[in-house]
Amino acid sequence: MTIKGAGHGGTHGGTHGGTHGGTHGGTHGGTHGGTHIAMGPGSGTVIPANMPLPSSAANAETSIVRGLSFGDQNCHPDLWVIAKYNEIFAVLSPDDDRFGAALTSITPASDEDNWSKILDRKNALQDYFSETADQSGNFDHYYHNVLSINTRSHPNTARLIALGMSVAGVIGLYWKMKFNRPRPAQMMPGLFPLLPTPAHPTFPSNHATQSHTVTALLKHALTGAAETAYARRLDELAKRVSENRERAGLHVADDTAGGIALAQVVTERLLEVGFVKDELIPGCRAELQI
Repeated sequence: MTIKGAGHGGTHGGTHGGTHGGTHGGTHGGTHGGTHIAMGPGSGTVIPANMPLPSSAANAETSIVRGLSFGDQNCHPDLWVIAKYNEIFAVLSPDDDRFGAALTSITPASDEDNWSKILDRKNALQDYFSETADQSGNFDHYYHNVLSINTRSHPNTARLIALGMSVAGVIGLYWKMKFNRPRPAQMMPGLFPLLPTPAHPTFPSNHATQSHTVTALLKHALTGAAETAYARRLDELAKRVSENRERAGLHVADDTAGGIALAQVVTERLLEVGFVKDELIPGCRAELQI
């Protein structure tokens, strides 16, 4: 029992801490480690070699390759988006009243509907726990999987996904602090959520805000056969990511509804940003053509 508990604790804590902490903490290492993407020169690999290859030149100085740049294609999508923050938040501000209006427009659910997925613990464990734990932090790899892409083959698509995740997360957190609503574990003592309760307020659900923003941005880029192939599945993915947070005991249905409402406005505002409408959307559309 001790070994089992230690193994589960280490695996669960490591996975949740690395992804959740990496995403929400915004640390450089967490971003690289938590998004399931190999990036950088050499595809981000590390070779178990103690010594570099010897140079044939008598003078080591002459063996250094000059005139190179790092290469835009080597920049991790999450970090590429962060470098665009000045441009993004010059157009949309987290305290925009339109965001607040969207959040106050939702109709509160009944207690039964609000708590239904949280209390269906057996179903949550049997059918959804593995993916729910995996989605605890950054879940952009689910979009990569649905679209069968990687950052090299579809750079604009990967950056559009990272954009939605990052900006929706920032705006969602701003409004979480404004509403300051308690988490389910605070409202129902002894709930014992399936995952650690995040250290910020519950409303709106950031997973709902992020997933529905990413889905809406991608759908805006889809046309023709690509729209037929992907649109419905992207909708289903956003719904599942959002509801998994309820199944985990971290959100009630009102939190999800708030995230969906906020995502609609975040998407509308992001589509007003110059490089998004002029570069990422057309680039993504071209990459996803079928």
